[in-house]
Amino acid sequence: MGSEEVEWLRRWIEEHPAWSRKRIAKELCQHWVWVDARGRLKDFAARSLLLKLEGLGRICLPPLQIHQRRKRRTAPTWANWVEPAAWTASLKEIETVRLEAVAAGSPADRR
Repeated sequence: MGSEEVEWLRRWIEEHPAWSRKRIAKELCQHWVWVDARGRLKDFAARSLLLKLEGLGRICLPPLQIHQRRKRRTAPTWANWVEPAAWTASLKEIETVRLEAVAAGSPADRR
């Protein structure tokens, strides 16, 4: 990447102070028509480039906007669930163990 392009990018970022790093990367992809074979924006590659340029001191990115990140999903809770009592047994006492695949979204998955 040439110094003229870096200078343009630096000024462009300064002209949009309210933009997040993610938006800068997406807008940059659109401006450069930087897409993959399926036509999707290469925003991950653009973010990587921006971070490398910032690491080299050639541009200054806005601070991370942590408050806009998605909240983590909480673990599900089950009404009336009681933890089973602990038990011990020798291998001789245990019948054949059977493993069963559980499909996502099935009643077994919800259990």
